[in-house]
Amino acid sequence: MLLNATDMHLKVTNQELLDPLEKDGLKLNSRGFISAEKMPVIWRGPMVRGAVMQLMAQTNWGKLDYLIVDTPPGTGDVQLTLLQKIALSAAIVVTTPQDIAVADTMKGIEMLKKLNLPILGLIENMSYFEPKDSKKRYYLYGKGGAKTLSKEYQLDLLGEVPQFEFEESNLTNQNMEISKILDLIASKVVKKLDSMSSKNKSLIPQVNK
Repeated sequence: MLLNATDMHLKVTNQELLDPLEKDGLKLNSRGFISAEKMPVIWRGPMVRGAVMQLMAQTNWGKLDYLIVDTPPGTGDVQLTLLQKIALSAAIVVTTPQDIAVADTMKGIEMLKKLNLPILGLIENMSYFEPKDSKKRYYLYGKGGAKTLSKEYQLDLLGEVPQFEFEESNLTNQNMEISKILDLIASKVVKKLDSMSSKNKSLIPQVNK
């Protein structure tokens, strides 16, 4: 939905692989592209693990610069499956400003530390709201949650992403302020990954070699 890809459909190749959707140079795959729009996905642990591995291994990703996996909040089966089964390079931790979200994010950081996965930094989502007709920022969910985590865990704060009006949700519109913020975050992430790769190439595994 964020990338205006809701009208696109997955195709199956002759090798029984799923061809990912492609939008503005980005390859996308999600269980949401397979399930009916209004149908809930109710899975137990083993089914979740199987679905994660299917998306990773049975998608015809082709040659990629980076593979980014967006997970649900928390420390559940999706995260554990990725950490145990996939050669991940690093994690980016996303939080929102509320105290309860920050507390949950702390658990996620502790899990990543325990499993020795490098953390590139923190992103605060829904950080503030700035109306079109004003430059005044409204902190609807509190303020400073990610900064608190950044100080406590000695992690870089990669950026603060504002809440934005839904009709402006096409993030590929480069004229939108949120696109500029996300571009800056992406640049920071790429620099960090390049630095990791130059120090130890084994930390950046290839996808579908």
